[in-house]
Amino acid sequence: PPRSTLSSSSAASDVYKRQGLKVYAGPETSLEAFEEQCRQAAQEARQQELDRAEKAHERKLDDLERRIQRQQMSIEAKESELSQRRVEEVGRGAELLFSLLGGRKRTLSTALTRRRMTSQAKAELQKRQAELDMLEKQLEEIEAEHKAALERIHAQWDEIATQHTTTPLAPYKKDIFVDQFGVAWLPYYLVAVNGQARELPAFRLPE
Repeated sequence: PPRSTLSSSSAASDVYKRQGLKVYAGPETSLEAFEEQCRQAAQEARQQELDRAEKAHERKLDDLERRIQRQQMSIEAKESELSQRRVEEVGRGAELLFSLLGGRKRTLSTALTRRRMTSQAKAELQKRQAELDMLEKQLEEIEAEHKAALERIHAQWDEIATQHTTTPLAPYKKDIFVDQFGVAWLPYYLVAVNGQARELPAFRLPE
């Protein structure tokens, strides 16, 4: 009768992995090639995060710069108003001098009103200047936060790019595929020699 033997075996293999980058490589990949893959993946991920940070920074910056510009225009308008109030106050001061000599109280009341309006315009200008100073301080803070964010992103991906581990990976039976399969048949004769059964090959081996 023919005889045949079929045997299979599987063993676990070490796999490189860098979880933070989601980069994996089997034993057929050298450590140098794996490191290069990690560097490229880290560079791409770093650039994507830098782009997101830049866009967020630009949105904040554009909004704040528009507010600063509007505040500067408002201050210029208030400066012009205050200048006009002061000119009017000087004119009314001269008129008041002559009015006092003539005893006209109405002119005195008008002059006091002009002085009050000038003081109000000055106070409003100071208030808006203080608001502008706050906006400019916010601008400095945003720039500092952006710089710190970029440094943090670079440091984070530099660290991720240099960390790797190996883990044994054993294949599941469902993941094992047979590339080659064969059956060997070696015929033989079973004869009796001196009362003992012996096997004699029924083929000739090549010389």
